Amino acid sequence: MLDSKKTIEESVFQAESAGVAGVLVTKETGYAPTMDLIKRAKKASKKTLVGIGSGFSEENARQILPLVDYVVVGSALKIDGNADNEVDEKKVESIMKLVVKLRKEND
Repeated sequence: MLDSKKTIEESVFQAESAGVAGVLVTKETGYAPTMDLIKRAKKASKKTLVGIGSGFSEENARQILPLVDYVVVGSALKIDGNADNEVDEKKVESIMKLVVKLRKEND
């Protein structure tokens, strides 16, 4: 949230009022925000895309993808999951195959 004293709904409203293109719901590197927080952000959004910026993985893709418009993935696609390492092309290929499959299922 932009301010820990604000609800996610207030933060989304403030972001939309400022004209943002998207709202990024996050927790911390490697940890996905709760499904409840994602759902609340999506429900509060009137016109803004809602995505997540941490913790997206093949293990939680089936639960998260139907709820969001986009995901930002970093360390999950790096060798050994370390943000300082090179991108692991096999991980990218694997997660993208899953994303394409799940998006087709949800369309």
